Amino acid sequence: MKLTSFAAYTMTLFFTGTLAAYPITGDNVNCRSGPGTSYSVTKTYAKGHEVTISCQTSGTDVSGDSIWDKTSDGCYVADHYVKTGTDGYVTSKCSSGAGATTFDGIPSVGVLHHGDATKHFCTASVIESQHSNVILTAAHCISGSGKGIVFSPGYHDGDEPYGSYPVTAAYVHPNWNQNHNIDYDFAFLTLGKGDHGGKAVDVQSVVGGNILVTSDGYQNTVEVVGYNDNEQKPRQCRVGTYKAETGQLGFTCGPFSSGTSGSPWIANYNASTKRGNVIGNIGGWHTGGCTSGVSYSSKYGTGTFSVYSRANTGSSGDSVRGGASSGC
Repeated sequence: MKLTSFAAYTMTLFFTGTLAAYPITGDNVNCRSGPGTSYSVTKTYAKGHEVTISCQTSGTDVSGDSIWDKTSDGCYVADHYVKTGTDGYVTSKCSSGAGATTFDGIPSVGVLHHGDATKHFCTASVIESQHSNVILTAAHCISGSGKGIVFSPGYHDGDEPYGSYPVTAAYVHPNWNQNHNIDYDFAFLTLGKGDHGGKAVDVQSVVGGNILVTSDGYQNTVEVVGYNDNEQKPRQCRVGTYKAETGQLGFTCGPFSSGTSGSPWIANYNASTKRGNVIGNIGGWHTGGCTSGVSYSSKYGTGTFSVYSRANTGSSGDSVRGGASSGC
């Protein structure tokens, strides 16, 4: 499960009433629109130029340092090129809790639970399929056949507005079952019919489905919807993605903590239909991230679609190897 395991840094430094200034150590250092080397360059700092840091966050690793500094110019520079006098944080985290807001949810995203939706443990989303019964979550959310798990789309505040649907089978990549390979932390689940409006129905016929796609690159704008397990409403964040140290997708927004594993990363989100193209899910490195403000996803490829194809056609499911560790 995605865990929150860091102590927030709150030692904001002041100098004559303002944030302290730190010199740039590299030549022509780029300041970017986000905390990663895939983001566009908005400004360039000369060696010796002093920058003030408004907050710090995690992003693309640069020479062994994954900290990025948000400057008073509103852009991000790799901390590796800023002489702060320490290898750690010198001010507060940019994503110490703000950014992802609670709301009543969207129909195609919901919670996984064992019969009591208030005790949800992971997030899942409906994916378009020929039998209208496939959902996507993180592989580390599942152990065994998946039977006994229930999906409640659009859940909030104890209400299951679109019914609940039992899991009938689980599908993961062989590399996940072999050694919990973080590049394959996705699972497709098939569902039985649920009761909605007094009728036995398939989930997609009620809430619609998102389209499974691969991203052309690492820089995308996505809508992320996920359920923290200590909250009864989902959180939503519109955010840019970047290339993480492991070659996976990452984003900086929170809090997305335990319970948000499996949360879809929806590109081309349509606010009217409340659906779009799913390019990732919270999971992968550190089972989604060691902090609530930074999340990761395995990067989808042919392996993802081979697993989806099995779920889509209703072939025999897998017995999923459980016990994945975050390593945090």
